[in-house]
Amino acid sequence: MDKAKGFNLFLRVILLFIGTFIATIGIALVTLSDLGTTPISTVPYVFSVITGYSFGQATFAVNIFFVLGQILLLRKKFPIWNLLQIPLVGIFSYFIDISMGLFSWLDPQIYWERLFISVAGNAVLAAGVLMQVRSKTMVQPGEGIVLAIAVTFRRKFSTMKIGNDVSLVIIAIGISLIVLGHTVGVREGTLISAVAVGLFIKLYEWILARLSHAPHVENKEPNTLFEKDRQEKS
Repeated sequence: MDKAKGFNLFLRVILLFIGTFIATIGIALVTLSDLGTTPISTVPYVFSVITGYSFGQATFAVNIFFVLGQILLLRKKFPIWNLLQIPLVGIFSYFIDISMGLFSWLDPQIYWERLFISVAGNAVLAAGVLMQVRSKTMVQPGEGIVLAIAVTFRRKFSTMKIGNDVSLVIIAIGISLIVLGHTVGVREGTLISAVAVGLFIKLYEWILARLSHAPHVENKEPNTLFEKDRQEKS
């Protein structure tokens, strides 16, 4: 690897970490709005309430199972370097606890204030997700398991993503009802997040395309080995 490529990779990794931290701020805002957390965070949030572990610690534990799921699904096709998802999600989980602490003072009492914080959190989360995607480095285990399912069953990533998010919400509701007797972490804000993050990402991409004076063209280049493998089989 020459110096130019090495420096480019360094910048992409920095973008990944910045995007990761910004995304956790968005998750914290959505969660602290008290209107439900993001779909992919519902199960970790329920486990944090049940066990008393922090939101970040529960997130790390759940994501370890996502990595194991990828290994079971892909077997020999699992890229060994994708084990780097474990330290990545460790950083992500640590950032969640930091972000939750930074905004712990938030205590919205009026519904419209909660709704505003939830929507604002989704806007921030979308910016963080877009930065992570643009870094073209590594995906979080929550996305990795969806890619693994898509590759294994030769289905579209978008379809599997929706199915995965819905499944996680159902599991979170089921566990919280069985253990706690009531639901936690799942409310109208969860549904808002499921729709709003994608819309905000599209908005940001449109703005970036306008600023660069170039027409927006969907990126067809695979971001991961999973996506490349899926495209070659389709």
